[in-house]
Amino acid sequence: MPLPSSRLFTRLLTTLLLSLSLLCLCTPAFAQPISEQEKKEILAKAEKLVREEAYAAGTDFGRWDDHLKKFRERLDAADTAPRFSSVVNQMLSEFGISHLDILSPAAAKQIEGSTFSGIGVSLTPLRRDGSGAHQIQLVLENSPAQKAGLKVGDVILSADGKPLTDTSLLRGPTGSVVKVEVQNDDGTTRIIDITRGRVSFREPELLVDLDDDTALIRIPTFHSDYDRRNVNALMRRAMNKKRLIIDLRFNGGGEVRNMLHFLGLMLPRGQVIGTSVSREQAQEFARTTGGDADDVVAVAEWVQEKMRIARNDVGPYKGQVVVLINRFSASASEIVAQSLVELKGAITVGTPTAGAVLVSSYERLPNGFQMKVPHSEYVSIKGRRLEGKPLEPDHTVRGGEGLLNSPRAAGNATPSADELRTKAKNDRAVKVALDKLNELEGQVHENKPKPNEQPADKR
Repeated sequence: MPLPSSRLFTRLLTTLLLSLSLLCLCTPAFAQPISEQEKKEILAKAEKLVREEAYAAGTDFGRWDDHLKKFRERLDAADTAPRFSSVVNQMLSEFGISHLDILSPAAAKQIEGSTFSGIGVSLTPLRRDGSGAHQIQLVLENSPAQKAGLKVGDVILSADGKPLTDTSLLRGPTGSVVKVEVQNDDGTTRIIDITRGRVSFREPELLVDLDDDTALIRIPTFHSDYDRRNVNALMRRAMNKKRLIIDLRFNGGGEVRNMLHFLGLMLPRGQVIGTSVSREQAQEFARTTGGDADDVVAVAEWVQEKMRIARNDVGPYKGQVVVLINRFSASASEIVAQSLVELKGAITVGTPTAGAVLVSSYERLPNGFQMKVPHSEYVSIKGRRLEGKPLEPDHTVRGGEGLLNSPRAAGNATPSADELRTKAKNDRAVKVALDKLNELEGQVHENKPKPNEQPADKR
């Protein structure tokens, strides 16, 4: 009998599947120098995590020394935190798996969420002379920056008298004041006192009624910004539609509890969707059965502890489903798409997904760095390993992948329902999805096994 790992299962339910791409709210071009001692401490802890914690089937993490030797010269030459983390990530990519990388202190702050206390601007480096000058690319509506008169194109030189080499200087406690030095178009400068407040770069979920029978729901993330109440409200509206297009493009993943919440709106309670496979389970499988520990599909079939739908807040939805995907659809969004294909006969439209599906968590490294470490594999109910194997769309559509919404800039009105509908219908992938749904008029595919039925298909 398999021995389920409760520690890994708990970790699975709380930390899973963080995105490939982080939301860059501010991008520091320069950073404080990093010392040789700091690099040594970071690499030592990273090596320990890789050798003792990291897991992906068939990956030899004992090759750390080989990869370190290959990149030693570049690591020695890296003199700032961003440059050092960039070289380390090049080295880690030699393992050939996803969800294994490190974050510099500035990048680590950006995984805390898209809502924080700051001034509400998105910046880009203006020069590479070490001055720290950053140009404003976006000013959020009703943000402290907008109220202070900042606008797109303005250049911020310093915060509280310090060059803006670290854009996190603009963050701070709500109600605190930051003195911002701003350069005007004519080259003159001015000092502005800005009172920090809560700002959000969050992209909300939305529902677009395309016609009387069809709705499109956009789910931009399964991270902590995922709003269950909003998604429930949107799906209540969609339940009376015969056809539903689910837009998971640019959705880089997130927390498994949010992923399962959304799948609970689409699939019946108790439905098994797949299996998480840990290093311990793979090793126990080999000891108990004599099988190959690297045959993650066989291990998944042997493991009794399955991932299943625990609740249905709304639904489940009964109509025909199309899922929009692209190469930025990763981790949790790939599991959602694969589950709906296998269990609900969903059609997929777009481009291949990222193929980056490992259970991971962030671990602390010295000096403010963090490391994303994979802890287990995922295999779908039909026996499909997703890591390194992108989900291929049924109908390939390239281009026209514009988001339906984004953080609202100052001066931009909220799009109306008609504007969103027009924008959606002009999207190439949505057009193809509608065409395919019209071809399947009246057909609803429920390819799901019973909640406790074991899958027979071994792909």
